[in-house]
Amino acid sequence: MGASSHEQLAALLDEHSLVTYRYYAQHADVSVTDAKEALRAYHEANAGSGLTAIYMVGGSRVGGNGGMGYELVPYDALDLAKERYESPSCHLYSLGAPKALSNDAIFLLNHGQDRRLYEEVRARPLSRLWGAWGDGHPLCRAHAQ
Repeated sequence: MGASSHEQLAALLDEHSLVTYRYYAQHADVSVTDAKEALRAYHEANAGSGLTAIYMVGGSRVGGNGGMGYELVPYDALDLAKERYESPSCHLYSLGAPKALSNDAIFLLNHGQDRRLYEEVRARPLSRLWGAWGDGHPLCRAHAQ
């Protein structure tokens, strides 16, 4: 992860008490996979700083007859949470300023960040929204007519 990603995350954490991988992906215009990696690298680089890392853990529950489940857990409870799943999947969900937030607060903050992003998206011309597909996308063609 480059210095600019570290700077972006530091600035976002200064501005917000918590940054999810989705918010970072949309804000930095990177893929979700790259955003997860950026948060992970930032967390590793700032170990011992009091930064709060929340992970999404899930999969087929042990003894659950194939039942699936997912949960948000703090970094210090990650190993225990993984034991509850047969083959757990796990990724860094969010980073927060020291001693950030309960799961309810994470949900509310994520909802607020998404709402602001959707407002930004609505204000953009449709052709910019579908820029990844270029002018050949059906919605861009319909908008241009």
